[in-house]
Amino acid sequence: MGDAGPGDRLHDQQLLRELDMINARTREELGLLPLNGLPVIVKRKPVLPRRVPAVVAAASLGTASFPVSRAVDDIPTDPEGAEMFILGKLFKKKAPQEPWPIRFDSFSFGARCYNTLKCRVVFQGTQELSDRVQDGPSGEPRSPDWKDKWYADHIVMASEVFPPPADVRWTALDGVARHAEIDLKDIFPDRLVLHNVAREEIKPGWENDPSARSVDILLEVNDRTINIYMRGRIVQKELADPSNPNSAWRDDLILAWTKTY
Repeated sequence: MGDAGPGDRLHDQQLLRELDMINARTREELGLLPLNGLPVIVKRKPVLPRRVPAVVAAASLGTASFPVSRAVDDIPTDPEGAEMFILGKLFKKKAPQEPWPIRFDSFSFGARCYNTLKCRVVFQGTQELSDRVQDGPSGEPRSPDWKDKWYADHIVMASEVFPPPADVRWTALDGVARHAEIDLKDIFPDRLVLHNVAREEIKPGWENDPSARSVDILLEVNDRTINIYMRGRIVQKELADPSNPNSAWRDDLILAWTKTY
């Protein structure tokens, strides 16, 4: 059997990336699994939360007492009933978002430096570049089409959007040291997903898929210039290549912001 085509590999990479994001979100909301696995719970009819009246009596000297009633949420006191109540709150269905324009909830971040003598990019306390690029010349890109295969791997959860600015410190080819703080909140204030697909060409319902709500945000330092790109993911109604079932995917790299220092 021959090697999978580039479309198949791209699709596989997307599936693995989405799996990593799902696992990360699950750990964020529920925490890590116990070392010995989940405890075995005997199945039985759950004790559902119920509403009961609570009566509060109020009285003062020289006046008659009167009852005041109000409805309160009664959380079950037995462990299983309380667990069902909490899980029900945790996984409560969220209200649907507006279908258009498409906005991202989470993103992945990546950075690269070229044509610099030194370059450091710190984002969320993480150094995004290799030691070689931090402490020495980065050189030029290896090929003119290097951006075609550029994807991000630093996942930022929806609850973390937006983190503090990226801290960029670099020395350009002119030997001058420069410093910039790149605030993604200012560049993407409305969280719009940038893409080149008309609304009528997008597969119906795709704009509500969780995959459509995550993008790659990529930072490039090139000599004296910083460029910010976005790579969104869109599924079209029609296949670009009828022989490739994965060719409906579009993940164009789009320049969102640039500045020369």
